[in-house]
Amino acid sequence: MATGDYNPPTWIDRGLLERPIFVTEDLTTTPAGKEVIVGSMQNLLYGLLVLWGVVTAALICMMIYKSTLETREEDQLFLDAAENHMAAEQRSIVDKIERLHRPVMALMVASGALLAVIAALWIYQGFQNF
Repeated sequence: MATGDYNPPTWIDRGLLERPIFVTEDLTTTPAGKEVIVGSMQNLLYGLLVLWGVVTAALICMMIYKSTLETREEDQLFLDAAENHMAAEQRSIVDKIERLHRPVMALMVASGALLAVIAALWIYQGFQNF
């Protein structure tokens, strides 16, 4: 590695109200004369991908839990008065399944929306570098 290849970290002063940040990425100057951190879009995409992964993992876990509850649910029960505890157990299972519907749908919408935003930013970044 030649001595001219090393790009030392730089301090950027972000104004009086904010503390300066330590930057290890390359800096470039826009036509307006402002310094911009190259790679900030990649950091945003990586952060969104991690968030999408967490949301999708939670969705998968909730779907697995819901399917295990549904396997214990009976379609038809023929009970007499002595087996009321089985009817109560089935009602509690159905209640749990119904309560999981909204969170599962919310996670599905969040996962889809995050994926759409990630795709849009990735396409935007591709056009910017084209």
